[in-house]
Amino acid sequence: MVGTCVTATTRGRRRVRWAVAGREHCKSFATKALADAFLTTLKNAAREGQPFDPATGQPRQDAAANDRSLVLYAREGRMGVLLTGDLEADGVTQLLADPPPGPVSLLKLPHHGSSHSLPGRLVARFRPVAAFASAGFGNSYRLPAAKVVNALCARGIPLYRTDLDGTVRFRTRGGSWEASGWGQGLFRWQHYPSLRA
Repeated sequence: MVGTCVTATTRGRRRVRWAVAGREHCKSFATKALADAFLTTLKNAAREGQPFDPATGQPRQDAAANDRSLVLYAREGRMGVLLTGDLEADGVTQLLADPPPGPVSLLKLPHHGSSHSLPGRLVARFRPVAAFASAGFGNSYRLPAAKVVNALCARGIPLYRTDLDGTVRFRTRGGSWEASGWGQGLFRWQHYPSLRA
């Protein structure tokens, strides 16, 4: 965490100084705009508790790159979709600590359906009516994991998979999800039954 942030100008260049745990750090920038942007990033990281390297002020590289995935939530009526990106266990734990503001009836399984990404915790928390996983056909990791597929099946949650179903499209008007996908690689849509929350 940043203890104090102090800025100072030296010979037309902008210098940012900061202290972490009593140790002072300093970095010079060619322009005031670059220094201000760096200082804003540093202050935001400190305020949000984001891990960063105190020597450089940059995000720490030891934090899993997948846990920096973009997570999106969208809602129409009673139907909400949560796109979890490539989150791993730590990212899922953070997401569960600060969940989306509404229902999640359609869940994109994190990290291609890996069991290490805690999909069971997401399913238990959000109780989606359907889930989908983005994975390549015949992938060497065998994702989505059989354990995850079996758990969804046991709960009666349909799973749409890009490795088996190809491109899948979901639509809602707020009352149910309508899934469709390319049939056997042909340019025609295969329609699946509607999924109601």
